[in-house]
Amino acid sequence: MRVKDNISLNTGFKELKHKTVAVFSTVILLLSMATNIQAASYTVSSADDFNDLCATLTGGDVVTWADGTYSDQEIAFYATGGTESNPITLKAETAGKVIFNGDSQVNFSGSYLVMDGFYWNGGEGTSDHVEFRKSGSDSEFGENCTLKNSAFNNLVTTAPDKSRWVVLHGYNNVIENCSFMNKESTGAAILVELSYQDVSKTAGHTIRNNYFYNITAKDDYSGNTGDCEAIRVGVSSNQANDAGVLVKGNYFQMADGENEIITNKSTNNTYKHNTFRNCRGSLVLRHGANAW
Repeated sequence: MRVKDNISLNTGFKELKHKTVAVFSTVILLLSMATNIQAASYTVSSADDFNDLCATLTGGDVVTWADGTYSDQEIAFYATGGTESNPITLKAETAGKVIFNGDSQVNFSGSYLVMDGFYWNGGEGTSDHVEFRKSGSDSEFGENCTLKNSAFNNLVTTAPDKSRWVVLHGYNNVIENCSFMNKESTGAAILVELSYQDVSKTAGHTIRNNYFYNITAKDDYSGNTGDCEAIRVGVSSNQANDAGVLVKGNYFQMADGENEIITNKSTNNTYKHNTFRNCRGSLVLRHGANAW
């Protein structure tokens, strides 16, 4: 009798376990469906359209920018509803076929925002084309935001006016799979700005798998000749700041803006698996400490 009782009890427990798993799986599926239902898709064809829409965006939303050439676009990517699993995405309809020229700029402010597939091709080399902060703010930054699969080509300024193409503020932002080509103006292609950093926090940005090509020599410029790196991480006056930036897998070809292709001016940064080809300069550990 005891054996039969035990068999009956075990059988009942297994049936209960299977039913519990089935119910749990159903709940997870329903939650997943609810998340997908909440996400929305939009199409825009101007900065005004996108900026008006931006405040209403929530996690998982995708905004597609229609293919075409656009001038003087001031994009204010200010949104707070993104999460790690459900970022807010602004993407080109076709990568490389949404082309910005003239004085076109983007400002990121918020968390888990993604911009994917845009092409800045020619036009005014204003400072700064992409900036990870609300325009002019010293406290509202991008955090966990990503710029990817985008390109910058031949953005012109009159010598010696400075043009920085991407400026990283905030924390844990990513620049990946982007191209920076034919830079004839002074100013870094990518600058990690630490002036407004909370010194109790690590900046933690990642710059990976990007291509830098034909950054022309600035030897004859009358000013800003020492600010023409492909990448600069920090500034001398904030060299003790804990940047914790990872620069990985980037390819530099004819990156000759000055004798420093990458400049380290902060602490705890890592440089690995980068390639330099036909370049006259160097990776320079200029200031800071604990660089790898």
